[in-house]
Amino acid sequence: MLKGVIAIAAMLVTFTLSQSSQSALTFHAVGLFLLSGLLGIGLGDTAFFASLNALGARRALLLETLAPPLAAILALVFLRETLSLTAWCGILVTLAGVAWTIAERTPGEGITPRQFWQGLGWAMVAELSQASGAVLSRAVLTATDVTALTGSLWRLSGGTAAALLLLTLRSPSELAPLRHLSRRAWGAIASRLYSVPISASGCNKSPSSLRRPALLRPCLPRVHSLYCRW
Repeated sequence: MLKGVIAIAAMLVTFTLSQSSQSALTFHAVGLFLLSGLLGIGLGDTAFFASLNALGARRALLLETLAPPLAAILALVFLRETLSLTAWCGILVTLAGVAWTIAERTPGEGITPRQFWQGLGWAMVAELSQASGAVLSRAVLTATDVTALTGSLWRLSGGTAAALLLLTLRSPSELAPLRHLSRRAWGAIASRLYSVPISASGCNKSPSSLRRPALLRPCLPRVHSLYCRW
C-alpha cells in the first residue's frame, strides 16, 4: 500500500510534466480501470501473499505463472481475441508443468494437507483476479485512446484503495509504523519507485496474452505478516 501511494504521487508528477490529454477519458473507462486495480492489485496481490504464506515461495511463485494463460483465455472469451496453435500448446505445456511440480513432494516443507489446499485456493483466486484485471484494462485501452500512463494511474489508485481498506478493517495497527519512517527512508522508497511511471508507458496496447497481467505490484510487505496471523 505504501509503495502504491508513492507510485501514484510519482505518476501524477510524470503525468503533469507530460501534459497528456484527458479528452478520451470517460466515467466508464475510469470505473473499469478502478475495478481492474481492485481485482488485479487489491484482491489479486492480497490472495498471492496468502498463498505465499501457506505454500511457500516455490509453489506460490510457480502458480503465479498461470496468470498469463488465464488472461489469454479470458481475452479469447470476452474480447474475441484469437489464439494461435502455438499459443494453445504453450498454455497446455504451462498447465502440465505447473501440475507436475505442484504434485511433487519436497522433503522438509512441513505443509499439512489443509495448508496445501488453502494455499492452492488462494493462488487460484490470485491468478484469476490478476488475469481479470488485465483483461479489463485491455478492453479499455483497445476501445479508447486513453494512454497507458493514465490507465495505470487509475488502476493503481483502485488497487491501493482496496489494500488500504483491507488493512484498516483487518489490522489498523499495521499502519502505525508508517508514522515513524525517517526522511531518508521516504526518499529511498520514492527514488526506487519513480521508475514505475516510465516503465508503465511501455505496456500500452500489446496483446494481453503477451503481457504481464499485473502491471504493478504495489503491496505493503506487512500484508504478508497480516496473513501469517490469520
